[in-house]
Amino acid sequence: MTRIVFLDRATIAPQVALDVSPNSARIGDVVLFVANAVDNVGVDELSVTVNGTRVGLDATGRATYRPTAAGTRVIVATARDATGNAAETSANLRVSDPNDPDGPAVELTSPGFDAILTGPVDVIGTVDDANLAFYTLSY
Repeated sequence: MTRIVFLDRATIAPQVALDVSPNSARIGDVVLFVANAVDNVGVDELSVTVNGTRVGLDATGRATYRPTAAGTRVIVATARDATGNAAETSANLRVSDPNDPDGPAVELTSPGFDAILTGPVDVIGTVDDANLAFYTLSY
């Protein structure tokens, strides 16, 4: 018995790729976005946003971006095909301020100040800074 299966090609979403270079930058640096997409019925629209704001792409899917403030940006590339199917991919861009004179704000909330410890305890706290890439807790 031969079985014939028909696929509805109009239900397949595009495949999207995004490159952010570099993925860590300083305020004022030029960052390059390269987005591309493929689809079985053709890509009608390809776009890139930075924290929800659209960035113009050239005909090759490239755009440059110059961050003006420290913090993390979410870069999203979205592709839509002729039948309305859409797909997206994302990347983070970490932006630091090389002129930031302040260190991170650190607060330890537990154990309390001058607490007498008689065994292992959880150390709980927070650290905050727009330029913070990572932190470690050591003793």
